[in-house]
Amino acid sequence: RILHFELGWTIIPWNDVLEALNHHSNTLQSIILKSVIFRWWRNDFALASCPNLEKIHITCCGSVTDENFQPLTTALFPKLKELVFTRTNVPFAIIEALLVNCGRTLQRLDFGSSLNFDLLLVRTIAECHEIRDFTWYPSCNVDLFKQFLGQQRQLKTIRVTDRGAWDSSPLLDCTYTRRLNKSMNVWLTRASQVSQNALESKNLAKLIRSQHRLACFRLWGVDIPHEAQMAICALSSQYQTLKQIEISGYSFINPEPFASMAACVNLESLKLNLCKVDKIAEPPLVESNLPCLKH
Repeated sequence: RILHFELGWTIIPWNDVLEALNHHSNTLQSIILKSVIFRWWRNDFALASCPNLEKIHITCCGSVTDENFQPLTTALFPKLKELVFTRTNVPFAIIEALLVNCGRTLQRLDFGSSLNFDLLLVRTIAECHEIRDFTWYPSCNVDLFKQFLGQQRQLKTIRVTDRGAWDSSPLLDCTYTRRLNKSMNVWLTRASQVSQNALESKNLAKLIRSQHRLACFRLWGVDIPHEAQMAICALSSQYQTLKQIEISGYSFINPEPFASMAACVNLESLKLNLCKVDKIAEPPLVESNLPCLKH
């Protein structure tokens, strides 16, 4: 009874492993592959239908062909919840078939930066109404993503990973974010090379204030101190519901951001990674009373 299977960084023939793995198709719940080399002329992922499979993660496996993953277009995974293809170039037809066959139960999607989002794919994803966690790489027109965003009802976590200078202000329009689940998790990852207009503080601050029950806030790698400060200061509007704050790569040069975080009476976790804190910024947090703080 194999429930969870993970294989990475190995020269073991994958086909032999898969043949043995198919004997456990009735009990298998998760498959994680890392840096597995698929041979272009073989059906290397001839996985049988797994009635209890909930997770498929394939990372760092390079380019694959239609032949490699063709069996997945007919396999049935009625309980599949997580589908992740990162640093792996999977043909669009394979992904579309998986979304059509398993979309009713999918809760997490991450296709990595190698997949270009076109209108057909966005419409297919939009039919997956149970998605709660979605990672998007802005390689297409932002309007397509907003079309997807506006149709989701269960979405709680958005990860926007920027690989270059990209204007995020259209995405952060409250017209679309207001439709999200009330416990939405704002998770914005910024690249080190961000243009001056890439992070519009008024839009991010507006997004934060528009949420009714914001529970988690993460902001990584922001090199625009003034704009980031305005966004962090906006957290005080969520002082009753905010439970987790994580900020990385930001220099605190005045007490206002700390004062906003210190006002969050239900805060359970506060993480400041690679952040510079000047003495002038210390008092509000040092003197605060955070009764629920655990980490």
